[in-house]
Amino acid sequence: MSSLAKGFISVLGGKVSTMLSMVLVTPIVIRLAGNSEYGGFTFAMSVFSMLLIFTTPGIFDGIRKYLSEEKDDQSWHENVLVFYFSFGSVLAFAVAILLSLSTYLGYLSEYFDQSVINLFYLVAILLLAEQGVFILRGAHMGLGDEFHSELLLFIRSVVFVLFSIGLVYIGLGAEGILAGRVFGSVIASAVGLLYLYPKVELTLTEISLRSKLPIKELMTFNIYSAIFIAMTSSLYNIDIILVQYFLDSEKTAFYRASLLIAEFLWFVPNALQTLLLHSASELWSKDKTKQITNISSDITRYNILISLLFLIGIVILAEPFVLIYFGDSFTESINALIILLPGAFGFAIARPVFSIVQGKGELRIIVLGTIIPVAVNIILNLVLIPIWGINGAAISTSVGYGMMILIHGYIAKVVGFNPFLDLKLSRITATGIISFIIIYIADLAIHSSVASLLFIPPLGFVIYAYTGVKLEVLTDAEVGMIQNEILKRYSMVKSQVARFSGK
Repeated sequence: MSSLAKGFISVLGGKVSTMLSMVLVTPIVIRLAGNSEYGGFTFAMSVFSMLLIFTTPGIFDGIRKYLSEEKDDQSWHENVLVFYFSFGSVLAFAVAILLSLSTYLGYLSEYFDQSVINLFYLVAILLLAEQGVFILRGAHMGLGDEFHSELLLFIRSVVFVLFSIGLVYIGLGAEGILAGRVFGSVIASAVGLLYLYPKVELTLTEISLRSKLPIKELMTFNIYSAIFIAMTSSLYNIDIILVQYFLDSEKTAFYRASLLIAEFLWFVPNALQTLLLHSASELWSKDKTKQITNISSDITRYNILISLLFLIGIVILAEPFVLIYFGDSFTESINALIILLPGAFGFAIARPVFSIVQGKGELRIIVLGTIIPVAVNIILNLVLIPIWGINGAAISTSVGYGMMILIHGYIAKVVGFNPFLDLKLSRITATGIISFIIIYIADLAIHSSVASLLFIPPLGFVIYAYTGVKLEVLTDAEVGMIQNEILKRYSMVKSQVARFSGK
């Protein structure tokens, strides 16, 4: 578990940088550019996310899975990299050119407002730049170097913050925010290539397959991955696109704000999902099913425990956070946020589970299972958005999200492992209820929204952690491991500070 823990810390660091970049950028650009410009940017990013389905069909997952597997072929790594570089480049250029031509010839003007049409050209450029980030992150991670893979996210985030705020400040609006994202991806790709070069014996004269690859296996994995990514992507993008279609850019901004906060629940699960695919793939290739069950059940318990803490914090602080962070005009986002949370919590628990199934390569059953929540989500959005606006979108999406844990929990058992073994659900539930009551009372005693945002998170964490330890949600060994890890990290930081200060 030590290598898994180190990888998790690196991946979590990348997720932190991505989250912080949005946390920093969002309130600034809303105030500088206005609600409609921010809504235009979120719409463009949703279109971008949907188009990634066609430019990155299983590339990030496939390159991690196959690079992590041990093969007798000495040039296996180089061959896998060549395949995915070539495949990914062709797809990215094809989709980018098609999008640009469709925009230039006016085909998209029939369906979308002119204020967002010009953003499609920047989306096309971003598709090319982001393809490099996908491939290079997957390559580093598949080779067991999560630190450098997630360093790319950090670089992209820093550049995005600096450039987007600067460009919006000089009056570029949604175009400036999107251009900042493009610059971030370009620079991150360049750095990723620089770090990858020494790891593999690959030069420009060697761009050819020097031995036979299981092309059919790779393509099958990519196709099913693309379908699965398309389905999950539709769960958290189709609602934004339909809100823009049925309502307007301002309502899209309000709804995106509620989604942005609800997605905080996925902060840790996303890191686990990213790490577990290639880690589980290695264990599946060695037929270590019992070890997979033990690891998956422990990770599911940790995931529920952490996600529940985030859930409690968001429910209690939803109103002050929305009004201070986004502004008083975003009051409408609060109800949509509360509606989204139950489903987002269920989706948070499901993410590491279906990642382990992916690691085995059992994608057909994942795809078949995901059809149900996707269909329900789309139908409900089409029916409820015209009736209840963004609250209708929130209801539809929350239902779709929540169905994921039920379906993928069942799929996990069919595939051959049990992620719900010894979860201690009664103790976790008691921890959540007791903590929520105490934290809620503490929040009522604080009569300042700013003070609540400053003091409730650390106070809530202490209350939740203390309650969880007392109710023995974690074993003594697990508590000891956490304490040792904290002390180790503290010692590392202390030594770095001492070196920097010359003491």
